[in-house]
Amino acid sequence: AKVRQFAASVNISYPVLLAGADGLELMRRLGNSSGGLTYTVTADRQGGLVQRKLGVLKPGELDGVLGPLTRT
Repeated sequence: AKVRQFAASVNISYPVLLAGADGLELMRRLGNSSGGLTYTVTADRQGGLVQRKLGVLKPGELDGVLGPLTRT
């Protein structure tokens, strides 16, 4: 519920995935060998990995990745 509220408050309009107890292993399989947080993975509509980022995303950084993916 808190994540949903935060996403609404900052106008996040894309899907956000939260991993439960197996999240650390999932992050490692997706390329985060150190297990550090925050870790962002961006996928295209077919599920292909487009970007992986360890660390906080800077304002506008995700827009540059998502822009081409959201054009139809």
